[in-house]
Order: sequence, then C-alpha cells, then structure tokens
Amino acid sequence: MTVAKSLDAGTTLVGLSLFERTEELNPVMRAGFEAVGMFPALVWFSFASVLLVTVVTETGVLLWTRLGRPPRVVRFVGYGIPTVTATVVAAHNGLVIIRCWA
Repeated sequence: MTVAKSLDAGTTLVGLSLFERTEELNPVMRAGFEAVGMFPALVWFSFASVLLVTVVTETGVLLWTRLGRPPRVVRFVGYGIPTVTATVVAAHNGLVIIRCWA
C-alpha cells in the first residue's frame, strides 16, 4: 500500500510539475495544493490515507479475530483494494506523462 501510494504521489508530482496541460482532478487535493503547496499536500494526504487505511483495517482485524475468524480476508480487502486503486492511478498518471511527453 505504501509503495503504491508513493508511486501515485510521485507520478502526480512529476506530471503536474512538468506539464502545464495536466491538472489535478480531485477537488480535495486541489484545495490542499492551494492551501499549502503541491509537495506538502501530496506528502500529507499520502501519509494520512495510508494511516487511515491501516487504522481501519487493523481495527477490522481486531474485531474479526474476536469472533474467532482468521484476519486474512480483512487484511486482503483492507489493504488490497486501496493498493490496487493507488496502482491503477499511478499507472494512469504514468500514461498521461508519456502522452504529454510525446
């Protein structure tokens, strides 16, 4: 999850820094960029999202194991979905960078 989110943030930073015709589509991130700048907002939101996913997932694991069930499913879903999402976003950002470079 951390690697995927870092790739997402990194490709966002590169794309928005190098190419004027790219833009951030997430209104929350755009507001963060305007408030504190692009790099600090990317670092803060990336850290916060990883922390939030970790807290929610591990809380789910605690509750799930109290029911006597193995935590594999909770961790697979809790970390898997955000990791796949961040990976897809990073890949999309990479394709936008390649398209702008061409």
